[in-house]
Amino acid sequence: MEIIEGGVTAAKGFKAAGMAAGIKYKNGKKDMAMVFSEKPCVTAGTFTLNRVFAAPVKWDKSIVYSEEGAHAIVVNSGVANACTGTEGDEACALEAKTAGEVLGVPAKSVLLGSTGVIGMQLPMDRMCAGIKALPELLDSTKEAGTLAAEAIMTTDTRNKQVACTVEIGGKTVTVGGMCKGAGMIHPHMATMLCFITSDAVIDKRALQKMTSDIVEDSFNMISVDGDTSTNDTVLVLANGEAGNEKITEGCKDYDTFYEALSYVLTELSKMIAGEYDSNQAYKAFNDQLKDEKSASDDVVLKVQNTYSNYFHADGGNEAYSVMANTLRGIYGTDVLIAAGNSFTGNVLQADYTKKMAGSMIMPNSLSSYKCEITGAKLKEILKAFVEGCEGGFIPFNRGSLPVVSGISMEVKENGNGYTLTSIKKDGKTIKDDDTFTVMCLAIKKHMEPFLSLEGDLFEGGDTLVKDTWINYVLGDDAVLAKPEPYITLR
Repeated sequence: MEIIEGGVTAAKGFKAAGMAAGIKYKNGKKDMAMVFSEKPCVTAGTFTLNRVFAAPVKWDKSIVYSEEGAHAIVVNSGVANACTGTEGDEACALEAKTAGEVLGVPAKSVLLGSTGVIGMQLPMDRMCAGIKALPELLDSTKEAGTLAAEAIMTTDTRNKQVACTVEIGGKTVTVGGMCKGAGMIHPHMATMLCFITSDAVIDKRALQKMTSDIVEDSFNMISVDGDTSTNDTVLVLANGEAGNEKITEGCKDYDTFYEALSYVLTELSKMIAGEYDSNQAYKAFNDQLKDEKSASDDVVLKVQNTYSNYFHADGGNEAYSVMANTLRGIYGTDVLIAAGNSFTGNVLQADYTKKMAGSMIMPNSLSSYKCEITGAKLKEILKAFVEGCEGGFIPFNRGSLPVVSGISMEVKENGNGYTLTSIKKDGKTIKDDDTFTVMCLAIKKHMEPFLSLEGDLFEGGDTLVKDTWINYVLGDDAVLAKPEPYITLR
């Protein structure tokens, strides 16, 4: 096996492109990619096991499991097209139809991928415009592959590409790929997408078997925060351009190709796992930010410790706890409840600029709502955040559970979701007639069930959490609070 430079365009017959379509970003950042083979490809795939899965996952499963082959992959970043109902399914159909028309291939041969904020509908005018523009940019160069790899990034600090070649029956067979993902970063962020291309001639059943086996020993062995996202997808396309004798289960070339595919998938999984220390991670992150003109490059916050956003069943998320505890101090309340879409990712030991510090809060109109309530009402409100309520947010995995400060909670996990079993303050179970000042951090949509209650329970909602946070870190004495165990999940 020989390691070579490149990614999805390394194999014969594959072209790629990446561009800024304005799906989410307004600064010209690339957010749409396309991979294409004129020759139809044998396909294999593995997908999220989350009980909530995105519309493109549903679409791709139907193609991988039911169709003869595929020609193209269309991917967007910025919006995940998850938890979008029938509109999300209709968006997938329109994406594939549009791509099929401009590429001259059947719509059912177009695979899709989306990554970004959950719950938002795709801007289909911009999506379709981007799909129509991408074919003119398609190229087989390494640079074109890099543009595609950059276009699928969200919270990633760098693009992730790998390629290699092996000799099979006197023919050079190439496997290349790209991926995005840095762990579940946030429950409202779709995480891992991986796209592999090869020019091998291979049986579909054999390709699916080895893909499933390798993913189990690579991507499924890593965890950054303990969560499975709504959009996790691995797709492998093989167009047969190498002209080797067909690879089937049990044939002499099976192991040779398996080694190449395993190398690419394993290396990409290591890139997602982030096998570098906090200083290296900060440098990569900071280098990326320098490409985007910041309002200020001055250091506004010095962080002395690194906190991971890995979710622990016996403590919760340290990085999120740091943010929640800090904000509770800023707001000066007894209790703070932060919805599962409040914070972004790891807290690094680093010097933060204003832009970096601002990026610690989700850019989703997160607002603050304050009230003074009894212990009984606090139980009712926290129960709605943990178990979900009509019109509000419904947790779909561990990482989407609320983060609390000033109290601790015990939650039971079951097949249908989560149940709040107890709330304690200072180690003592709260009483119904206790009184607390409570700050809730949530988007307005998820607060509406409480805002509609009689008595105008909550006030506020007109101040963004990000603005409050930035004003704090711009002060001279800004410091992050230490994390605390705030949840026990049984």
